[in-house]
Amino acid sequence: MINETQKKSLYGKYLAIFNAHKSDPNFFTLPQSNTELTTVMGGRHWSWHVIGITKAALEIYKECGFRYKSKQGLTRAHIKPRIETSKKLLSPDNPVSQEEFFEIWLEADKTIICGPGENKDGFVPEYIPLLNDDYSLFKSHTIGWKESVHIEGKLLQDLYQKYCVSS
Repeated sequence: MINETQKKSLYGKYLAIFNAHKSDPNFFTLPQSNTELTTVMGGRHWSWHVIGITKAALEIYKECGFRYKSKQGLTRAHIKPRIETSKKLLSPDNPVSQEEFFEIWLEADKTIICGPGENKDGFVPEYIPLLNDDYSLFKSHTIGWKESVHIEGKLLQDLYQKYCVSS
């Protein structure tokens, strides 16, 4: 998933953000540092790790033939608000270790796919869990995510049949 060279480089960027924030927290504010950490760790295939989907999102997928289309209103919602993760990484007197950094970040980077209006104010709606331990489904792609009709599309159809048709 992330090789050691990549980890070392990403961790170096965390250290730079950590040190800047500690040097002048009024200038390098927590919200700004949160945005910078999100930029550093975002847009990778393992970013915004999808581990669930709501029924409302499945209904939208159904309307679109189980294919992602822009402007459907689908979003990914973090289960744990990103600002909490950044606070945990930036508030100690000393930076966390490289191993801790990735443990904290990857655990907190879990998301669910939501329908319109479900991703609000840190509230996580009820969702259907997805087995995605290998980060192979709904791979992050800069702003959105990539999916395959043959893999995610089939999974979405099966989930729709199981959770939406039978309920």
